Amino acid sequence: MQVRKAFEPAYKGKVQLGSFLVAGGFTLLTVSLWVRAEDGAQLPLPKLDVLDADEGYEWLGSAEPCLVSATEWRQCSATVALDTARRGHALECNLVVGGHVGVLYVDDILVVQSIASPPSPPTPPPPAPPLDPILRIETFETSSVQPWPAPEVGSAEAALYSRLAAPVHARTIVASDGKEGKMVAEIPSGGGRPPSKRAARIDVQSVYRPAWRARLELGRYVVQLSELRVRLWGRATRHVERGDGRRLDGDDGSDDGRRLDGDDGSDDGSGAGAGENVRVTIDVTDESVGGEWVGSAQPLYFGPVWKEHTVTVVLDTARSLHVLSLALIVGGTAAEYWVDDVAIEQAVPPRGLREGILSIGFEEDEPHDAADGGLAIVRHPAAPAGALSYSRSTLAAPLSTADRMIVPPAVGPTGSRCAKLVVEQPTEPPWYPKLGWRLIAC
Repeated sequence: MQVRKAFEPAYKGKVQLGSFLVAGGFTLLTVSLWVRAEDGAQLPLPKLDVLDADEGYEWLGSAEPCLVSATEWRQCSATVALDTARRGHALECNLVVGGHVGVLYVDDILVVQSIASPPSPPTPPPPAPPLDPILRIETFETSSVQPWPAPEVGSAEAALYSRLAAPVHARTIVASDGKEGKMVAEIPSGGGRPPSKRAARIDVQSVYRPAWRARLELGRYVVQLSELRVRLWGRATRHVERGDGRRLDGDDGSDDGRRLDGDDGSDDGSGAGAGENVRVTIDVTDESVGGEWVGSAQPLYFGPVWKEHTVTVVLDTARSLHVLSLALIVGGTAAEYWVDDVAIEQAVPPRGLREGILSIGFEEDEPHDAADGGLAIVRHPAAPAGALSYSRSTLAAPLSTADRMIVPPAVGPTGSRCAKLVVEQPTEPPWYPKLGWRLIAC
């Protein structure tokens, strides 16, 4: 076919390829043919048109022109979608050639109705990271020096700390009211827990309100299991008073509002060790849901000598694969803190907590992890020494009539063993010695 003069608009010059009825069940119509030009100086740009004759010659496609060569045959094809409303309609197929002058050869015209292939399945989510129960072991022996003051949030230098398992580092959060505490951090520093030589040192020279504004960031981690354990060694030395009777720095007794019942977060001077121990907490927040706080209300008490501390946080299973951020909160007391040998692990909680049932009967055949899941003997650090005598053996003492607690006549202890506690010295307040079990809502 030859076009001696171009048409305006181009569709006025076309070759009809035929009309076809849309059969039921088909969803695609494909028109294909082979084309070649006679002269490379006059290359036509033909286009395949599909029109619905029963809908006022509604145009269905296609907009892409065929790329023609004068040296080789090339295939040109167009596919249009057919919805169910076009069943039985007559579709007219045309090759529009009126837009350009030239000679065009056409061969092997093919019109096919077909069924569309099913959509590809969605891309599967990336595989979960390998399950490693140990999220971090930090001894500070080979740690790089962390800058102080900490880089400003959002700066290029702070980008390192937004990554998972970033280096342990200290930072403060600026108060909106301008009331600032004062803190200096040295990570790593000398004075590690023997036999190690290095640790993290934080000197809180004046208190922060609230306390969580001064913190040792322990890192961000993807947690897969439903129990998070933090173990660390710590010690602290309070700052002393000045000669004029005023505190150089000191403990304002404040906390961030998260505490166990009966614990006001302050040292009131009663009992042995008062004035020596410094109260800190571990904060765990869920960064995947806007920094929601998930623990821990359990206070830790750092004294003048190294001591190991453990905090366990049981997580809702819905938090699996969430990013959790951990920090040691140190802003409530003006003191010099040392932290060493930090270990962060994930685990499966004891069966009693997993099943939502805590039953402790102290019997020999009782599942061991039921007791481990919730039972704890708590003695406040400020309680007089010897106030509460207990041991693992006394927690499984023989059950005798004389030792039984007074219970309603219709109810009585079962089995042959119970818990036996002996108060050897009264305390003030009386809640210092206690037998407690913590129920964690999951």
